[in-house]
Amino acid sequence: MRSFTEHTINTLKFILLIFPILVCFNLWGYDTLLVKDTKTTYMLNKDHFSVFATENKNLELSEILKLNNKFTKSSTDYIDIKDTKKVYWVKFTINNENTEKIEWLFEGYVYRTQEFSFYYNLNDKWVSLNQSYTDPSNLKFINHKNFVFPLYIDFGETKTYYMRFYHPIEPSFQIPVIKSSPYFTSYALTEYILLGMFYGSFAIMITYNLLLYFFLKEKSHLYFVLYMFFGALYFLSHDGIGNQYLWNGFENLSFYIPHASIAFQVLSLYLYTREFFKINEIAVLLNGIFLTYTAFRLLILIIGLSGYTSIFVLHYADIPSFIFAFVASILAYRKGQKHAKFFIVGFMFVLTGFTVYLLRMQNIIPTNNYTYYFNYLTSILEMILLSLALGDKFSGIKKNETIQVELNKILEQSVSERTLEIQEQKKVIEEKVKDLDTLIYRASHDIKGPLKSILGLTNLGIHDLDNAKDYLQHI
Repeated sequence: MRSFTEHTINTLKFILLIFPILVCFNLWGYDTLLVKDTKTTYMLNKDHFSVFATENKNLELSEILKLNNKFTKSSTDYIDIKDTKKVYWVKFTINNENTEKIEWLFEGYVYRTQEFSFYYNLNDKWVSLNQSYTDPSNLKFINHKNFVFPLYIDFGETKTYYMRFYHPIEPSFQIPVIKSSPYFTSYALTEYILLGMFYGSFAIMITYNLLLYFFLKEKSHLYFVLYMFFGALYFLSHDGIGNQYLWNGFENLSFYIPHASIAFQVLSLYLYTREFFKINEIAVLLNGIFLTYTAFRLLILIIGLSGYTSIFVLHYADIPSFIFAFVASILAYRKGQKHAKFFIVGFMFVLTGFTVYLLRMQNIIPTNNYTYYFNYLTSILEMILLSLALGDKFSGIKKNETIQVELNKILEQSVSERTLEIQEQKKVIEEKVKDLDTLIYRASHDIKGPLKSILGLTNLGIHDLDNAKDYLQHI
């Protein structure tokens, strides 16, 4: 009985002793991510990393290593940036279960991150690699549009890594992913080919509509060209291609191009919609609202360019413009502009893409290859449909012109026939007038002789009154 009581007491003591440790482990502990399949993208979720946020931007890794107890397990699969003034540190552990000698890579979709550092232990020494969205010219481990870092982890080895980032203009930060080097190479090659096709489609459509503008002098084509150009510029800044190839090393361009391109795309969208549907004639109120909002959107850009970059956090400021354009297309269709049907379907795709983007930005849906590039697909579909709308509109105009030409021909023929008829009638009248003149001439000639005889006899009767009766008888 006594031994049982002692055993119970010892068990309770052990539980009381280990309980705080379990609580602490639950608060800041995390699981190790196991990597093995070389054809898989491994996502670091909330079970694999812990986070530490600090306002001290000068902390070195050596100091962070002493603050491991400050790291807390993440409650989400992303970093919720509640304070944009803070620097965030992330810690995670990986175990390599693959028996092949393969390099594993850490790939980050962190295009707008102003400061990004990755720390790994190599031969008992901590090594740091730094990258920045605003300074993409820094030497990269791999010349790729994304930030890619080596993990240097052997078979059966377990390593802990640290990541530091400063992300002041986004509400959240998507944790980078892990891929094997062969899979990354294959994926990157496919990705670049598809992006080349995407931007090639933009280049073809821009060139084609620009040529149409020069030949037809229709402003709709010019505004459509501007709309596509600024859209392509935004995508180039969004996916990192522009940073890698076009404005590499230009810090200000890297930061401001995404905001400027989308603002000017809104402006060109308004001009295109107004010219295409004549909304200033068919929907005066909507035109005024759309114009006012476009001016407001440009004001946001000017304020941001003036130094108040925090205003760029208004990620959803562009959505109303696309809604206005969508409503304008519906009103135009109801007014009889049948070509607006392509516009309506195109902007349904755009709004669907925006919805997926917003859901992804709010981390309601995960960020992966499908959700990230969904906007690219909807933009291509929109571009095709808007081009069809332009073609349908001007084919309608051409059809109307053809009908007008035919009507003019019919009218000309009718006028010609009527003219011939009038000319025939004129000839008949002229002949009748001529006959009448002849008749009058003959009648006057026939009457003239007797009248002269009467006048002569009358004159004789006046002078010869004795024989006047004889003259009257002659008359």
